[in-house]
Amino acid sequence: MIAKFLFVVISLSIAIFFSNCSPKLAKEENKKETIVEDGFVIGSITNEYKDKACDYLIKVNDNGKEKIYAAINLSDELKKEGVKFKFKFKPIKAPRKGECKTGIFIYIIKYEIL
Repeated sequence: MIAKFLFVVISLSIAIFFSNCSPKLAKEENKKETIVEDGFVIGSITNEYKDKACDYLIKVNDNGKEKIYAAINLSDELKKEGVKFKFKFKPIKAPRKGECKTGIFIYIIKYEIL
């Protein structure tokens, strides 16, 4: 009786331990998709927020969650729907110009179109 109980407890403990391992691995894989070498982040241009008065925003996959950035110095060559690029940035506290209230304000330090 005690042997069966211990077997069940140990089996459940092992099952719980291994079930907790796989989500962590998935998160690490997502991280690799988002951040590339030397601190660059991969993003793409979207204008799906035009109805909120936001012309061009940057969409980034951050560990499976979508983040939206509003660059104050977005180059004209990037202002096309779907352009994918890698970039370095720093967050800034900028006054909101116009009506757009979507996204985190950033300043792009360096970028490269993919």
